[in-house]
Formats: sequence, C-alpha cells, structure tokens
Amino acid sequence: MAKELIYRLSNPNYTIYHRAALGGLAATIRAWGTKPPDGIPAAVTRDHVRLAWSDQMTDQEALRRILEASFKLTVDRLIDLPGQGIKAGQDALRLAIHNGITGTFLQHPKMRPGEKEPRRFELKTDDDVSEIFTYKAVNSYAHQKAQGTELLEKKTQRRLSVHRVRPAVCRTRGNEWCARPPGAG
Repeated sequence: MAKELIYRLSNPNYTIYHRAALGGLAATIRAWGTKPPDGIPAAVTRDHVRLAWSDQMTDQEALRRILEASFKLTVDRLIDLPGQGIKAGQDALRLAIHNGITGTFLQHPKMRPGEKEPRRFELKTDDDVSEIFTYKAVNSYAHQKAQGTELLEKKTQRRLSVHRVRPAVCRTRGNEWCARPPGAG
C-alpha cells in the first residue's frame, strides 16, 4: 500500500479527545473484522491504529469508504456505529444510544435530516411488559458525509492532501504520521 496513516496512542500531542477518537476508530476497525472497506486494509495493535490504501485510490474515495463502513443506519433508521458492538436484539440499547446522540452531538436537524414526527418503538422488559418509546428516525447524519468539511464535495475532486483528510496529522519519518499541535503550519 502506497498511502498509510498510523495513529499512535503514545503521541504526546494528542489530547484526551484525540485519544477518545482513536479508541472509537480502533473499536470500529475491530468491528469490521475480516470485512474492512474495500481496498482499505486496517489494523489495530495495543498502541496504534493503521489505515492504508493504494495510490490508485484518491484520498477522497478512501475517506468515503471509511465513513460508509463506520457510520451506518439500521432499517428502522436508527444510528448504527459498528464500533459500539451492539448486537441484534439489543434494541433498548440501540434506541438509548440513538436518542442520546441525536439529543447532543446531532441535536440540530441540519446535522441529521429525517422524519418530522417521532416513531414509536415497543420494547419488552424481562417481565414481558411492553413499554413504548419514541425516537426521531434519520435519513442521514453529519458523520456519514463529513458534513461541514467539504471533503466529499464534488468540487473537491482533486487529490486531497493528508492535512485535509485529517487536519491534526503531519508526516514525520517514513510512513508514520503524528498529531500536529494546534496552530502548527
């Protein structure tokens, strides 16, 4: 693979937020298992995450494939993040996470267009008692298309620099990448 990104947990420039994001990326890559996005081999070790793709694939296409495999929707139009490891049948957990995400990170409707009226969702307790919950079904959400970054816009068909793919990375030596301190050129 000609292009490679390696994110190291030990990078001294990472904030707690970078480390949390790296944990999410690692969980997502593990959830992909033997089915990573086409043409994007990925690996997780105890101290780093690695993503790669060939020179024949644009950075934009690589990013599109990574996002598509990482940020999904269920048939009921609930947010599905494979890295969370929510199994089939764990509807109560999936619904709680969906409502939590749409009520915080994606609280503005522009970040998650969908139905105006809430859907009803029946959940049964262990005692076989039915409870009715509601949620707002979404058609898409900001993470799926890197909304606000213009990274996947048609006008950006040129090869993206790595700085546009991940604003906080810079090339160091060989094929390794590290976090760029805020304000670094």
